Amino acid sequence: VRYSPRIASRLHMHSVLIGVVSSFTNLWFDSSNSKQQWYIGKYNVVVDERIKNIRPPDRISRIPRPISERCHWKASEFRNWLLYYSPVLLFGILPNAYYNHYILLVSA
Repeated sequence: VRYSPRIASRLHMHSVLIGVVSSFTNLWFDSSNSKQQWYIGKYNVVVDERIKNIRPPDRISRIPRPISERCHWKASEFRNWLLYYSPVLLFGILPNAYYNHYILLVSA
């Protein structure tokens, strides 16, 4: 199998952004997980308010949508969430052990 940047880009989009990042975000905010230590759905309003106050850099073409609309997010929105928004927005909301682990993914 040959390496191809196009294939690598698609793999990243599907496995990391739409796969892992989407799954983490859904697990954290889905009310079916309300009994879990890592559940932060009770902070939906706080996170949405923080999202509203974000002024993305010029290179980001989409303005961030509320966390409540995550089921409609595109891969680029999950990328922006992973790399730019979530490290700041989740600080102090996601319990430290989970936040620190998540930041390892962000920085990878």
